[in-house]
Amino acid sequence: MTVDIKDLDAHEQPSDELKARWKAFSKTEQQQLVSSGDIDDLESPETAAEFCVAGTIPAEQINASIRHLYPTDATTPQVEKDATIYFHPLLPGELGTLVVHLVGQIANDTKASS
Repeated sequence: MTVDIKDLDAHEQPSDELKARWKAFSKTEQQQLVSSGDIDDLESPETAAEFCVAGTIPAEQINASIRHLYPTDATTPQVEKDATIYFHPLLPGELGTLVVHLVGQIANDTKASS
């Protein structure tokens, strides 16, 4: 089932179920959330196989964007590799596009530089 963006209402309230899930996620400790299995870990080959690659964002473009946000901060980590853009076939269009490696890569680069 595909939904046309013109049929969506930006002001529609989320369902009670979605509100409850968000509340549970927002109150859960990070380590608990990561180990719960509710988040797709694309470092896992089994999980990654469920997603499709939509493209990449070049590392230099990411670094230029970070420099734009933090022009005077010399300690801002630099991304070494391009960020892969994934999507899940069950989610339609833009809703299904995920930039997942960027955040993880920045976190890993930060850990490596400390």
